Amino acid sequence: MSQSKWSRREFNRAAALTALSGGVVACSEPNIEGNPRPVPGGVVLITADDLGWRDLSAYGLSNISTPNLDRLVHEGVAFERAFDVVSTCSSSRATIVTGQYPHTHGVTGLVHRHPELSLPVDHPTLIRELGVAGFTTAIQGKWHLAHGLSPEEFGYG
Repeated sequence: MSQSKWSRREFNRAAALTALSGGVVACSEPNIEGNPRPVPGGVVLITADDLGWRDLSAYGLSNISTPNLDRLVHEGVAFERAFDVVSTCSSSRATIVTGQYPHTHGVTGLVHRHPELSLPVDHPTLIRELGVAGFTTAIQGKWHLAHGLSPEEFGYG
């Protein structure tokens, strides 16, 4: 096996894309250093307020049918052992987009109540990294990461 010439940043980006794509990264022509570049596929990340681990029929809910979400679970990548270390939505969302603990990214409470806890606009995010890697990004629904700043300022298309 040859030694990789990727920088740590390139390697981390490729590793994140590998994890998000279910462990498979397709490659195209080499980059300027002669290493293969990951070719983006599609990623859909769904988060929902107050959705518990057994609140879809794919995970055992028997009195409500959720066939479309069940199909995504069965045909995509389902995180079955994932958890967040904080119970507030702002902190949880910041953890998802930064990959950091709340004490590192600084969003340790509800941003709409404590604007001073907003995620700084220049903070590195997975969303920006996905954009650099060629993904088109979008967000639908609740933002709750930075008071007075839009999702577009953080890399969403």
